[in-house]
Amino acid sequence: MRYALLGLSRATALLIFVSLLVLHLAAPDFAARTFWMLGVSWGQEPFYDVFSPLSWLECHQYGFDVYRTNPCDTRLSLSMSYPPGWLAFSAIGIDTTHTGAVGITIGLLFGAAVLLLPRPSSPAAAIALALALGSNAVLFGLYQANFDLAVFTVAILFIHALQRSIAVRKAGYVAVAGLAALKIYPVFLLLLAAREPLPWMMMLAAVFALAAAAHIHAWTPEFMLILGWVPRGRPLEMFGLGNSWQGLRIILGLQQAPPWLVACTLAAFLAVTATIALRTAKLLAREGADRHLTLLECRFLAAGAAVVVGCFLTSQSWRYKAIFLICTITPLVTLALRARLPAVRATFAATVPAILLALWAVFLINVAKRADMALGLQEVAGIGLLRSLVWLAVEAAWWWIIGVFGGCLAWLMLRERAMRDLLRALNGIRRGTVAWPGTALGLRLPRHSARGRAGSRPDPQ
Repeated sequence: MRYALLGLSRATALLIFVSLLVLHLAAPDFAARTFWMLGVSWGQEPFYDVFSPLSWLECHQYGFDVYRTNPCDTRLSLSMSYPPGWLAFSAIGIDTTHTGAVGITIGLLFGAAVLLLPRPSSPAAAIALALALGSNAVLFGLYQANFDLAVFTVAILFIHALQRSIAVRKAGYVAVAGLAALKIYPVFLLLLAAREPLPWMMMLAAVFALAAAAHIHAWTPEFMLILGWVPRGRPLEMFGLGNSWQGLRIILGLQQAPPWLVACTLAAFLAVTATIALRTAKLLAREGADRHLTLLECRFLAAGAAVVVGCFLTSQSWRYKAIFLICTITPLVTLALRARLPAVRATFAATVPAILLALWAVFLINVAKRADMALGLQEVAGIGLLRSLVWLAVEAAWWWIIGVFGGCLAWLMLRERAMRDLLRALNGIRRGTVAWPGTALGLRLPRHSARGRAGSRPDPQ
């Protein structure tokens, strides 16, 4: 049944892609408008996002300092914004002439990664997964051939590697560390190393920290340039602590706001999000939610939550990072349907639509733009009324998602082996239920038990 549902999800997503392709061939003008609504500028060349990174490699081979000038980028003339590790690929002679091959490869790798997603356990999960795989976030990433899709693929393989032997897991940690040297944010995936014994995890953290320090020390000027570039972009297309206020400022037409008002607003947002996270963690602990999820589903939920929360804190673009929400859909729908406590079911029943709203955000914003133009609802600040309302809804969805994911991540990490070892060492308690200050909040850490679910089967050593 679960295989059939996963096949249905993939077939639905494929049907969406094929329909759009047929539409492009049969009615190009109408297709261009349709793709624009989905967030894709069909008039520009495909694999647009892969061209600039390849141009950095090309100009580096010619001896240019690509952090300061990049004449090889004939489209946007973007100077390099990736860490210096990216330049290692210039050794294999790759350049802008390989744009098509690299773009197709990224798309094929993403398609292969989709095959490794957790199998839906219900028709509702299959429908939600199909909507996610057919969303404008996925379509935009595939058409642009953004490297975040390649990161997504490696993340999926890493999650499966955590289910294997220690040798395979070591290879997975090295792969993620190497990926972090290229894109930085995959470092959040290393939180999943908490599944290892505490001494092993501490040694792993020390090795990676020393390697990162040496890497940054060797390329300090370049990293300073990168930090000056990130985050950069239009606040209405970003998500995160700073961009929420900037977006509100644009919508409200405020030229400048007192620092105390900005600080109070962000503090209120953070307080509400922390409350949601704490409530979610307590509900999961009371529910014993691991009874409803497999170990693999727990790892997918932890990985997706780690990347999304980490990118939120660093104010990244949700046009690309939203694809990591796909990792969490099946476990969240499972909890929404199978949880015993009504509050748990309601929490995750609200989270799944919020995720779909985030994945389809660009499409909905473009629909609102068209409606604003048709109805003449243009504001003084240049932002239409309906677009403003849609942006507020998407932003509220993101803050809700971050709160729920923060609670899920805390609950999942506290159940992993390294954290249990650490708490037992700190409290001097025998194996079993861990008594620690969090017990007063209902965050108990029961022993792994029973029947092949997330809290039962011991991990391979």
